[in-house]
Amino acid sequence: NQPPQAVLSVLQTISNFSSGPNEFIEVLLNADLLNNIWWYLSPDTHHQLRRNAMLTISNLAAGHEQIVRKVVHNENIMQYVIAHLHIPGHIYHQDTHKWVASINASNPESTEEWRIVKESLWVLSNITTLADNDCICALLRNYTNMIQLLSRLLHYPRLPEPICLKVVDVLLRIVDRTNKISELTPPVEPSPRNSYAEEMINEGVMPELNYLCLQIESQELMAQVELLHAALLASSPMSSQASGLASAFGLPTFGNQLSGPNVRRIVHGYEDGDVRLIEDAINSIKIGHS
Repeated sequence: NQPPQAVLSVLQTISNFSSGPNEFIEVLLNADLLNNIWWYLSPDTHHQLRRNAMLTISNLAAGHEQIVRKVVHNENIMQYVIAHLHIPGHIYHQDTHKWVASINASNPESTEEWRIVKESLWVLSNITTLADNDCICALLRNYTNMIQLLSRLLHYPRLPEPICLKVVDVLLRIVDRTNKISELTPPVEPSPRNSYAEEMINEGVMPELNYLCLQIESQELMAQVELLHAALLASSPMSSQASGLASAFGLPTFGNQLSGPNVRRIVHGYEDGDVRLIEDAINSIKIGHS
């Protein structure tokens, strides 16, 4: 089945505008883009429409803090972003910790579905890079199953390397940001704990990643996994005490040097839609749902 060409062209045009500059993004947001585009993030939507909608959200999540805040606090959008943290065409069995192919999946490992999964991970990566501390706390508070869903992806033995890298990237950023937030908050306990890092450990993130490293044999992945392991160790109470002593004596403390967000990703080539007035594009989306 092919998606409606007019709607696809509109979404491709919007995804291009969403890559910036921020003045263009503000026009999109003022046209109530967020409350119209989330319809196209539904798993029931054609994959081409869904991918362009998710790309738009990913670009918006790479904007300035106020833009990122609007994305994080749009419940409809974030619920669909989180809902895409799954293995295409598979069902996760909690009792065995395994992904089993669905009998209803006509194309369980379609390239397009994997791209959408990766794009949802880019949304989370950009948010955990650029959002302020309040937004990070809101994200983790409102979507309490997010770390569990990210961890479950690692239980798929044939996880593609790009997906695996982005999962590690998001987990690493969550640990890094929550460690820094805890340093700014007066501790409730003498030895503060990072509950999000502990959840990752309890979900078996490191054993699964060690297995995937053996399967994928990627130097980049191994380096990222080592960073995550170090970050998890640094989040322990004993490490927090050592870090506090180091700071007191002016000594350097552990910190992750993470890359910046992916801020200017534009769809190029044959997939580009015709450039038209943004307001007309937004109105076309509204017409499609009227």
